[in-house]
Amino acid sequence: MRKVLLAGVVLALVCVGIVGCEKGGTAPQGEEIPTAVQFKDGADKYFMYQHKCPVCDGQPLSADYYVDTEKGRVYFDKQECAEQFKANKEEMLKKLEKQIDDTMGGGMQ
Repeated sequence: MRKVLLAGVVLALVCVGIVGCEKGGTAPQGEEIPTAVQFKDGADKYFMYQHKCPVCDGQPLSADYYVDTEKGRVYFDKQECAEQFKANKEEMLKKLEKQIDDTMGGGMQ
């Protein structure tokens, strides 16, 4: 029975590792987590203080992965997240708005 349980746990850990972005990454310990305002790319930011991916909550964000919207540029931690955002923009924008609201303590920028 223990071997079956152990095999199940190992399988679950492997599956989580394969899923990748679903759980989101985190910045290495002690490393500063960049916010969108720190990206000097000349783009208007959707949310200047965006600090995590609106798709998977991963960190750190990258200036290389973004989608431009009517309200400004949204950044992601991985290209896959930018693609998911584009494919389901309405739902992802709602999630981003909630992230912003949570970051601002209930008040939008």
